[in-house]
Amino acid sequence: MGYLDQFDMHIDMTEDEFAHWLMPREGVTYSYVVEDPESHEITDMISFYCLPSSIISHPAHKTLNAAYLFFAAAAKTAIIDILQDALVFARQNGFDVFNALDLARHSEFFKDLKFHIGDGELHYHLYNWKCRPMAKETNALVLL
Repeated sequence: MGYLDQFDMHIDMTEDEFAHWLMPREGVTYSYVVEDPESHEITDMISFYCLPSSIISHPAHKTLNAAYLFFAAAAKTAIIDILQDALVFARQNGFDVFNALDLARHSEFFKDLKFHIGDGELHYHLYNWKCRPMAKETNALVLL
C-alpha cells in the first residue's frame, strides 16, 4: 500500500504524469526528496509550486514569492519532519511564505510548525465526478 492509498481521494499518476507535475523546474515546481542511505531508494517526497504576487506601491519590495504545498508522501519520515525540511528548502530558494491546505491531515502539523489559519474555505466542484461526501482529512487531492 502506498502512502496516498490511505486517503479516500488522491492523485494516481503515471510515471510521465509524475515527471510532468513534480520534476523540479526553477520558478515553477520545487521538490524535496528523502533517500534511504542503505538502499538508495527515495522513501519520502514533498513538492510545492511557486505563485508570486505583485506588491503594489512599495518602495523596496515588488514581489511576494509564495510557495504552495502540492504533493506530499511520507513512508519512512514523519510528515512533520519532511515538511520542516521543505520549509527550510523553500526559504533557501527565496520564498517569503509557505501555504498549505488543511487536507490530508496536514492540520496535524500546522500548530507545531507555526502555520496560521487562513480565512478562506476550499470547496471542490468536480464536474462529472461522483464521490461520497468526505472529511477534508481523507482528501489528498490538490487541484491546480
